[in-house]
Amino acid sequence: MSKRQPRDDQFPAPAPILTRRTFLRRIAAWGGAAGLAGCGNGSLDEEHIHDEATELTFRAASFNIRFLDLTPRAANGPRGPAAWEARRQGVLAALRQIDADLVAFQEMESWSGAPQAGPPVQRLWLQAQMRDFGVAARAGPDGRESGQPIFFRRARYDLLSEDATELVDAEGEAGAFAGYSGLVTWARFRDRIVGRNLTVINLHLHFRDIGRQLAGARLGRQLAEVAMDRGDDVVLLGDLNAVALSRPVLHLRSGRLAHVGSEGASFHFNGGLELYGAIDHIFFSPGLDPVGPARFLRGHHAGVYPSDHYPIWVDFELEPPDRALY
Repeated sequence: MSKRQPRDDQFPAPAPILTRRTFLRRIAAWGGAAGLAGCGNGSLDEEHIHDEATELTFRAASFNIRFLDLTPRAANGPRGPAAWEARRQGVLAALRQIDADLVAFQEMESWSGAPQAGPPVQRLWLQAQMRDFGVAARAGPDGRESGQPIFFRRARYDLLSEDATELVDAEGEAGAFAGYSGLVTWARFRDRIVGRNLTVINLHLHFRDIGRQLAGARLGRQLAEVAMDRGDDVVLLGDLNAVALSRPVLHLRSGRLAHVGSEGASFHFNGGLELYGAIDHIFFSPGLDPVGPARFLRGHHAGVYPSDHYPIWVDFELEPPDRALY
């Protein structure tokens, strides 16, 4: 497992006491996060973002990597095989620079005329490069690729269970299409270092249908409540296609989950164009302490953006059991 220096700030924590030392650490981290968040045109060919870690710290990330279109008409388009060949090293560079312990992906799909019908080109390539990671929730209810796998660092986590649930509208229609699987995926892990269970829930909500968005938010919150009731830590994250004050985000915040704030855009139209607030988000349960705001890796690799979304991540500190509030 990589060694990291945990971030030194966060939003108001559930912990009852804020010491002077913790206060000063958090003020310092806010400054660092603000500086990093603005580097929208930088290169990804840099050192890792961190060096040292503690056993009570882990990093969670979400990355919509843009689906791969294998239909003949897309061969030379922005989602075709040639485009994937051009940007896949940038995807890998971004993941290596962030160096998260857990990564929830969206749109890890090969479209060949039907949802999740093509070979899992992106997943297999990344697995071959990231040999220290296992893959959870890679299959949907019908056995095809979910498009929303969760990569986890095997040195730290043991996979306990995994699943994917199909989202349907009021008429019972699933509505999957290219780049949108219509699924909520999740995985439950045992943290072998600290001996705690962690449930990770991966959302990719519909890009415009508010009914489907709310259905996904309700299911995500329901899964989180079940996991918290059995004593798990919970991280819910993904591409919600909704800004911070939208109904889906507010619904997720209306229970025990808290939202990790962020600044700036996460979707950039595959060209660094940032027109509105983040639509990729991270939520967490009591017992986890986000160290600073969520961050985005805004940059390109050899002049090519890895995706039309920036990856988002945050560091969490695990609170001692007597400070966790359920």
